[in-house]
Amino acid sequence: MATPAEATELFDIITYEKGCAVLRMAESFLGETDFRAGIRAYIARFAGANAAGADLWESLAAASQLTQPRHVGLGPRTRVRQPVPVGPLMTSWIGQPGFPVLSAESERRDGRTLLHLAQRRCFAGEAEMRRPDEAVWQIPIVVSFGSEARAGARGDAAPSRATRRFLLTAREQTVELPAGARWVFANADGAGFYRLHPAAPDLAAVRAHVAELTPAERKVLLDDQWALVRNGLSDVASFAEVLVALRRDDDYLVVRAMAARLSYLHQRLVRAEDRPALAGFARWLFGGQLARLGWAAAPGESPEQAVRRSSVVHLLGEVGRDPAVLAEAVLLAAAERRDPAAVE
Repeated sequence: MATPAEATELFDIITYEKGCAVLRMAESFLGETDFRAGIRAYIARFAGANAAGADLWESLAAASQLTQPRHVGLGPRTRVRQPVPVGPLMTSWIGQPGFPVLSAESERRDGRTLLHLAQRRCFAGEAEMRRPDEAVWQIPIVVSFGSEARAGARGDAAPSRATRRFLLTAREQTVELPAGARWVFANADGAGFYRLHPAAPDLAAVRAHVAELTPAERKVLLDDQWALVRNGLSDVASFAEVLVALRRDDDYLVVRAMAARLSYLHQRLVRAEDRPALAGFARWLFGGQLARLGWAAAPGESPEQAVRRSSVVHLLGEVGRDPAVLAEAVLLAAAERRDPAAVE
């Protein structure tokens, strides 16, 4: 930086938000314990002194351990613990613009589950996605997957999930998961700063087991699938199948995101003659939500429930044109005019 003005340019929303996202991804990959140990070591070492970004990466690397399978000679495969190369990893993110889209396709072969990964730069538009781009990131990936069901205390087999960590350092790479993974989601807890583009069979498996995903995973699944529609890597029909899978979701962030995407379709993409079909789909998708929530807040109701109700009512009125919702909205509006305190 040559001038104060150049320094000021660094403190913008893109810098802050990308920086936060990359650090969150690093924490998820290293694990909270190792990440906090690295931060503490960094603060203790440079208390009252100057430091550079490389010093932080060095402290995080020293505190980290990544267990990776390794072949030793011609012998059997072993698992080796080694420090995570945090410095090169972080440099690849802060030293080049943008972020990647990660393609992931699982394959069952010889009793093993292989996961084929490939990266390329992600753009918002279809024309940009068609252009070649040479950017490559070192992507810390935490994969969540449905492991084989284990018998519970009463002998019943309950679905279980597990995670594995991998560092993608090339444009393409194949990693191995435990055999029998029922579904695979290559962005555990949605902490990865990339768009995930699963192969069609893997997306179908995730939809079938969507209740086993965390709320953050369901939210990022929805956001990524919508982004892939926007940049031409997927289509609206595939996105609608994700909405159907999330029909009974009760997380307010997921429901609000679903409503926002349908509202966008209603306002910008759907032709006049197709609006009745979209309205019917919206009523089918969200009618059960309103039936469970009700119009009035229950005693002790959480703020999240109120946000979910607001999103559902708005969607059913604006997009669904639900007669019962519109009629109730008229009554509530009249009641609020008479007494503002009478309506939530």
